[in-house]
Amino acid sequence: MKQGSDNIIDRHNAPDIFCDGALGISFRHNVCRITLHTDRVDSSDGKTVNRVVVGHLSMPPTCFVDLYNKMSGVMEQLKKTGVVQAATAPGRPQ
Repeated sequence: MKQGSDNIIDRHNAPDIFCDGALGISFRHNVCRITLHTDRVDSSDGKTVNRVVVGHLSMPPTCFVDLYNKMSGVMEQLKKTGVVQAATAPGRPQ
């Protein structure tokens, strides 16, 4: 059986997932798992913010490394354009 793929098929009904962050990232049973959340204000009091799990992303380690590399490339572009700044360790001068 051939490894990899020849074509990308873009499903028009594939869901878009927005998240405010990741609650956790783990590696278990040879699968990397990322739990995504969004912050939602409780409508009963208008003040309490609840973190609601909106999805779980699971992938083999090689795909996780590929995702990491792609995200690192985007981070470099965001730094170059000034959208984000590099984090510094606490107590270390900038």
